[in-house]
Amino acid sequence: MVKQLLMMVLLAVVLTGCWDAKDIDDLFIPFVGGYDLIENAGGKKYSLTVNFPTLSRNAKENSDVMVVEGETIAATRIDRGNKSSRGMAIGDLRVVLFGNDLARRGVHDVVDLIFRDPRFSNTILLAVTEVRTTDIITIEPHNYQTVGQNIIDLLRNSPKNSFIPRERLHLFRKDLLTEGFNPVLPVIGVHGNNKLKISGAALFKKYKMVSQISTDETAALVWLRGQESYGDVFYSFTDQEGKTRQITFEGQNSRSVKAKLVDGLPVFEINVNLEGYIAESIDTMEFAGKEENVAIAARALEEEVRRRCEALIYDLQNEHRVDAILLGRYARAKWPPLVQKQDWDEVFCKSAIKVKVNVKIESTGEVA
Repeated sequence: MVKQLLMMVLLAVVLTGCWDAKDIDDLFIPFVGGYDLIENAGGKKYSLTVNFPTLSRNAKENSDVMVVEGETIAATRIDRGNKSSRGMAIGDLRVVLFGNDLARRGVHDVVDLIFRDPRFSNTILLAVTEVRTTDIITIEPHNYQTVGQNIIDLLRNSPKNSFIPRERLHLFRKDLLTEGFNPVLPVIGVHGNNKLKISGAALFKKYKMVSQISTDETAALVWLRGQESYGDVFYSFTDQEGKTRQITFEGQNSRSVKAKLVDGLPVFEINVNLEGYIAESIDTMEFAGKEENVAIAARALEEEVRRRCEALIYDLQNEHRVDAILLGRYARAKWPPLVQKQDWDEVFCKSAIKVKVNVKIESTGEVA
């Protein structure tokens, strides 16, 4: 097991080219790093929690955790130097987590440090945690050798199996620095017996998280945002005979947007497209040889997706008050003054947004 971890680490270092001109015995290779803001009566301080594999044959555990603190983000490096005799191979860091308290206060100081240091890879995956990152990173994994591997796998593969946003460092930087853009990040929580899960999405207004939404709302966010993903949609409807039908659709999404100005305010038409197949029909609705039933199921799904999208748009405009669906991209191209001279998020909240949904069911899984 130790040999496997060592091979993974060596491959990661060689492939990224980040050897830091040091022998591997003088380095520890981080999998995941998490930043937290700690506030108490004595003031505030920052902490960095790092998970890294242990390479010693005599080690009792596959990985270890280091927690360092400082009055500023950069000052945590001083504490790290006091607690470890080895340097950190920053170029091999795979995930950076932001604790909930830090995200709500704003992540500017953290990302400023990261952007200034060229050793951080642009492919680092980012996420927010429901609790402090320390509480996540110190969990004992059930089906992984290290909790770091668990987190990496969760963030890397979830968007392939569910409608979950995925944001790497280079995309996060673009969303932060481009007028009219705002980032969104997946949220990691804990369920059951200390098992990790994606529990929703964090909505940012630039550097500051303004709200978190549920997994159902997150799916609508991905559809409206136009981030192509793949996942399942469970829905129910009443057919022509008055029977309640329950169906699970599996497929992928895409979007297109039309935009125009009416009386000085934007009017958007978002076309959400879903293409896939019926993975499950609990009440055995017959589809083989009955195209009318396929059409009924498709129309019901279109209505369900449209309803969820319209509900999220209402919340974005009235509660969260932030353009989390990247309509600013079109405003920036078509009407630059609306983005450059005004608060685009406020303009977004006054915009008219219409949603159209098109579902294409390619297969029902039944044999005629």
